[in-house]
Parts: sequence; C-alpha cells; structure tokens
Amino acid sequence: GVSQQVPSIVECVTTTNSKAFKKLGITYHKIAPNLMFGYRSHQKQSTYTLVAEAEKAVIDLIYLNMISKETLEEIKPKLDYEKMRKFLARLKGRGTKKISEWISLD
Repeated sequence: GVSQQVPSIVECVTTTNSKAFKKLGITYHKIAPNLMFGYRSHQKQSTYTLVAEAEKAVIDLIYLNMISKETLEEIKPKLDYEKMRKFLARLKGRGTKKISEWISLD
C-alpha cells in the first residue's frame, strides 16, 4: 500500500448524499457518478466491498479536498503513473482541472 497508517475513520464514497456515522467511525462522501471507477471488489463470505486502487484513492482525495499538496508529493513516487494516466483520461466535469494540475505526472 501507499500508507502504513491505520485510519481512525473509514472514508467511503457514494453517489448519494454525504453522511457520517460517527459512532461507527464511517463517513460517506458524495462524488459525481462519472467518478465511480477504479475500485476492486473484495468478497467476504456472502457479501463484498469495493476498495479504491491507490491511484483512484488519490483522485478521490483531491476531488474531496482531503489531501495536502505536501502529502501528495510524498506518495506520488509510490503510484503507478500509467494507471494514473488512464484514470485521469476518464475524468470529466467538476474538479477535473484541479485534479490534473495537482497530479501532473511529468
């Protein structure tokens, strides 16, 4: 993974309204439907969960204003730039310019 830290809050994305379940330590953030890609399905017994690939998690963090430029610069070397380029090519609409500028994969 990109980070060795264990989060105290599980951050999730949804295409419906944002909602926080503070007692459970879970927060859902609304994102545009066209940003619902880049997740892998992980099955556990009879259910599954979608977990963002590292590159998509970074895109989501920038979109949601949840990452600093300093932190981004620290983790950029650990990202798959080819995968990031493919993800960036899929972006449209609100936030696209900011995400592309912040990531700049030169």
